[in-house]
Formats: sequence, structure tokens, C-alpha cells
Amino acid sequence: MESKFIDREAELQWLEEAYNSASAQLLVLYGRRRIGKTALAVRFLKGKRGIYHMCTYDSVEKNVKELLGKLADLTGLEYLRHLEPRFDVFLDVLARVSAGERVALVLDEFQYLVELDPSIPSVLQRAWDLSLSKTKVFLLLVGSSVGMIEERILSRKSPLYGRRTGSWKMGELPPGRIHELLPGWDPVDVFKAWAVVGGVPYYLSLFDANKSLEENLLRLFKKGGPLYEEPVFLLREELREPRVYVSILEAIASGRHALGEIADWAGLDRSKASKYLWVLQHLEIVRREVPVGKKRGLYYIWDNLFRFWFRFVYPNLSALEQGDVRPLQDGEALSQYFGEMFEEFIRRHSPSIFGVRLGKLIKGGVDIDLAGEIRGCRIYGEVKWSGDVDAEAVVRDLIRKAEGDVYIVIARGFKRRTANSYTLEEILDVLRRGGRIRLCDEKT
Repeated sequence: MESKFIDREAELQWLEEAYNSASAQLLVLYGRRRIGKTALAVRFLKGKRGIYHMCTYDSVEKNVKELLGKLADLTGLEYLRHLEPRFDVFLDVLARVSAGERVALVLDEFQYLVELDPSIPSVLQRAWDLSLSKTKVFLLLVGSSVGMIEERILSRKSPLYGRRTGSWKMGELPPGRIHELLPGWDPVDVFKAWAVVGGVPYYLSLFDANKSLEENLLRLFKKGGPLYEEPVFLLREELREPRVYVSILEAIASGRHALGEIADWAGLDRSKASKYLWVLQHLEIVRREVPVGKKRGLYYIWDNLFRFWFRFVYPNLSALEQGDVRPLQDGEALSQYFGEMFEEFIRRHSPSIFGVRLGKLIKGGVDIDLAGEIRGCRIYGEVKWSGDVDAEAVVRDLIRKAEGDVYIVIARGFKRRTANSYTLEEILDVLRRGGRIRLCDEKT
């Protein structure tokens, strides 16, 4: 059965517009693993005269031999199967068969070829300059190793610099579309799924919509489950020293957010810790944020899967290895986690929800979940995981903490509401509809 294909309209439009142009195309599509690049490329290629090839670590020669065979199947030119399996030979043939008619070629996990032979980008650059750029070829390079793609393909140091006709880094599904992968789930459980794995399509597809959120957590994260070792696998694939990065992420997950605290925990000097943190930020696993009212930034785990895993799996590996799944059933700890992620969710998506970025305010002993300003209108707010919040009492407390123009309260549910109080379900509905809550019209 074909997996459900959701969103990605913008990415598909980008590919289609390039394909329908008259010129040769050399595009790069990249992003973290499991984000949906392959599904997008396969969907795009349907009905087109083209070839899809998943590169492997076997050898360049074996990959080229398979490519020549696929090109023979496409064109009916049987002699192609007997050519010398060299990448430059394949590119020369590709230039000839695409001289008068559009031929699409998708090289998925292209970084594998580059790892096997670092000269591959140079070979492709020469072929592009000499012949391919003058044809109707449509070449799409797809890669999951973000660091390698950016360094070997997109950077100024790459032989291919200036040759690509477009590039797109794929991100997670927008939160307003996640419910489509979890039909029948109520908004609270849809949010919890996001809090655990973010908007990564593959991870969301692992949830069984016929089971409860709690049953899914056990199935996915117990020993032998599909996500039990996933973060470590991702670190090993992308980084040379995964052990050091694990220590840094462990420090952040345990509540150490300042650079000095993280460095001390990981046994690094501050300069080295800063470099490792920069790499994690570049991979969008960690983010540095400067709270409103503060000058120094704090580091937080940005990737939801890593955040959940380092909170509930990594510290409890000994128990989980022995089949003890109680750490995944700790209701109090899970509730605290979801409450923290509810705050994070609102701050992260506040531009889409309210049209203004809202950050956390920490200043002079005052701690407010949401703070921002738009056109001189000062906004303060609190986010509560409770289902029976007295919004009027929350607003009174906010007024004592800060002088503002608009005070908002967001919660799972309310026993008493105010004009600017919103439930989780209402927030998700705004994101689904692509609308926006206007807070300060009366002040403009």
C-alpha cells in the first residue's frame, strides 16, 4: 500500500516549474533523514520520462552499471548495458539521450557516491560545463547528510558551486497538517505526537492511529522498537564524534542550558563546546535562544525526537534494556514534558498563530511564558497544560508582573475565560485553516 502523501505542495511546485522550463536543470533537494525526500522525488517522477536511482555504498562501478541498465530500459538502447561502468561515461551517454528530449534523473542519497569517490562532484562539474548544461536533462541530486551536501555540493569550495539551478532544504510538516496522518485522534493526542517526534512524516507514520498515545510510546521506544536507537543512529550517520555530541545533548536535557554549564558537564573547554554546539545548531538538533530581557543565549534541544529521547530513553537505558518500560509510563514526568512542549509549541509557531514572534521573558525575577510587541502593542501571555484554567486569575497575575496592552492565556481547557483566551484545539484549528489571531487591531 502506498504511504499517505501529505503537504509538500510548495516543493512539488518548485520541481514542476523547473521541469517545465526549457533549460537544463541541476537541482539539489536535501534535508534530514526521514523527512520525506524520497517520497517527494518518487511522486514527482511519476508519469515522466526519467530514472530514479537509490545510490548505495557498494561501489561506484556497481551504481553506474545499474544506471546504465536503467537508461537502456528507458531508451531501448541495449548497447548501454555493455559500456564501461564509469561515472563520466554514464554522464556522456545521458547528455546524448537528453539532447532533444527532457530526461529526468533522480540520484537519491547522492552523498554515498561522493563518499565512495570524492572526485564525483568534479566529474559532474566537467560534464555539466561541457555538455549537460546544453541539453534538456533534468538532474535532481537528493541527499540526507546535511553537512556533506552543504560542504561538498553547495559551498563555494565545491566544484559544483555556481552550477546548480536550484536547491531546497526540506523541513518538517507544518503542525496544521499533522492530524492528517493521525485520523480520529483528538487534538490533545495530535499535539502529544508532535511533542514526541515533531513533524517528521516517517516518524508520524509509525504511530498506530487505532491505539492510544500511551500504547504507541511503549511500542515505539521500548527495546527493539523502531525509535529505540534512532537518535544515536542519526548522530553516527552525520557526525564523526557522536560520543561527545551525546554528552552535550545529555547536559542540555538535564537542564543545563548555559554554555559554561554544558561545557563543564561534557568535560570540554568553552571554545570546543561552542564549536560542537554550532554543529548541532546547523543540523537543527539544538537551537540557541536569547530570552527577552537577557543578553546571553541559552541552548535548548530543538528536535522533538531528540528532546523526548534524551528525557525518557537515554537516562533509562539500563531499565529499558531489561524490559522495564516504567520510565515510558511515568504519568507525572510525561505531563511535565508535554506542558513544557506546549509552551515551546506556542512560541515556535507564534508568527503563524498571532503574526508576531513571542519569546520567553526572564528579567528581574519575572518569568513570563510569552512576550512580544507588534506596532507598539505590548503582548504578554501564559501557557497552561491544565484543562480547567481560570484565565481571569492568570491575567491578574500577568498584570502584576508586566505592564502590557494585551494579555493572552492558552490552555487545554478553561473553567473561566477572558477575551484573549484560547484552547489548544482552537490554536490547532487556526493552524489548520492557515488563519491568524489578531491581537492588537484596536491599538493600530
